Amino acid sequence: CERRKVGERVTSETTKSLCGECRFCKEGRSNICIRRTGMSSSGDGCFAKYVTILESSTHVLPERISFEAGALTEPLACATHAVTEQAEVKEGEFVVVVGPGSLGLLVARCAVVLGARVVVAGTKADAERLDLARKFGAERTADAKAEDLPQIVSRMTDGYGADVVFECSGAPAAVPSAMACVRKRGRYIQAGIFHTDVTLDFDDVFFVRELSLIGSHTSNRASWLEALRLLGGGQVDVQPLISAELPLSEWQEAFNLLRTRQAIKVVLKP
Repeated sequence: CERRKVGERVTSETTKSLCGECRFCKEGRSNICIRRTGMSSSGDGCFAKYVTILESSTHVLPERISFEAGALTEPLACATHAVTEQAEVKEGEFVVVVGPGSLGLLVARCAVVLGARVVVAGTKADAERLDLARKFGAERTADAKAEDLPQIVSRMTDGYGADVVFECSGAPAAVPSAMACVRKRGRYIQAGIFHTDVTLDFDDVFFVRELSLIGSHTSNRASWLEALRLLGGGQVDVQPLISAELPLSEWQEAFNLLRTRQAIKVVLKP
């Protein structure tokens, strides 16, 4: 290491290796480097006894950021990438976030910080998370199964629809409703991961409404710098997302809390 010193408080990106030479690396879009590999998905992750991390992937934590908050820099960086880089959300725009998991909640908060009006949609099982969305500044929340989300958005936007919709649930069943919320010439951002095929009405999406469909894949260095700026400046508080802190030996309990939706994020402490 040339820049990092023993004892420094740091957090790390999930990148394991980059080529540094492709057009995407040179443009600062290392998240889509043609030879990129990620920690855990392409080798040892942080459950290994030892793990090697690129020095360039590390970031010093500002004084006011705790280790616990620092552990959530990664999902916040994914949110800043989606909101500021991919969607380019602007002050005064109307934003819908579908899926109030940790990513959706952070996307909502980042949009609020930029001055957007935000609606967050979930289900009855997401009551606690939707309450947190309101505390994060969402103007309204909705139960997408019990309420007509596109109709709610239409009423709130004088019939136009949302400027930007973020699909963060990764549930294919959520797509038709989310897509129906987007105004003509609006932006639809896919931030959740489906792991399956999804059917779209191309005539409606591209020819009738001229929508922009945009993907959002992980994060890059600029995303992390913005995430740390928001954390350090107090504009985003990730502490409410931490439902429990457990020793590493209780990892199975942590996973069970997440699977049964009793937790948003669990911090494991070695």
